[in-house]
Amino acid sequence: MFENQLVKEADLVRGQSQDFKTLTKEDFVYFFTAVCDELLRMIESVRVEEVLLVDDDACKALLSELKHLFVLLEVVVTITKKNDRQAVLVYTVKCFGQFMTFFLGPCWGVLKQLLVRFTSEIMVLIKIVQRCTRQIQSLCAHAKVTKDSSILTYVPKIKKQLEQMIYVIKETLKKEGAEDAFWLGNLKNRYLDGKEVTEEGDEELQQKREKRTSRSSKRVRAEVEKVMDDQAVEDTEDTDSSESSVCWKQRKDHLYCRR
Repeated sequence: MFENQLVKEADLVRGQSQDFKTLTKEDFVYFFTAVCDELLRMIESVRVEEVLLVDDDACKALLSELKHLFVLLEVVVTITKKNDRQAVLVYTVKCFGQFMTFFLGPCWGVLKQLLVRFTSEIMVLIKIVQRCTRQIQSLCAHAKVTKDSSILTYVPKIKKQLEQMIYVIKETLKKEGAEDAFWLGNLKNRYLDGKEVTEEGDEELQQKREKRTSRSSKRVRAEVEKVMDDQAVEDTEDTDSSESSVCWKQRKDHLYCRR
């Protein structure tokens, strides 16, 4: 419900929202940051430690609540596929880093102890987080290409957390004798919209950058030449004026002498 509404509002690239009349393209960033803050508050407020002392029904209720919150997080991260405004990208990376601190800390401390009893439910949670990490990696690659320092500030921490996630999951599966269920693969480089990065795409992107650079250089050169031409005209006018005054003075002196 709410996640569908959030996706709908994420497509707000023009005009005004039909359901939220005050929500426009210009103030979407404020709406987005407020949603992220509230979602993080809800996730961090879940008391995962207390579930170990209660029955299976309470454990299932906890896992169901976490699944709902993780799905909302995935929706928030997926918004960056259609909305690449810098403020949205920066806040997404920042909030996901805070989420990973929770997930790798108290959350995983409980999930790994419930893994044998609720294997399928916990694997669903892991897959949701895994899908989020793929988009976050694309976001980090995007920041590296565009040299966006505001995003690159968070990249080292994010990279470290993603590596830590791999290690803790692998270690947990190894202790449970299910190490064969864990495997690593190479992710394909993708753009923010999910399209695969290809050599043709890189060449096309490079050509566009070169064209933009060429146009900028031509524009700057034209502006410089115009300034130089204007300055040359002014200098010519000044010279002509000086020569005219000298000639007039000479003619005047000549006439005065004839008299």
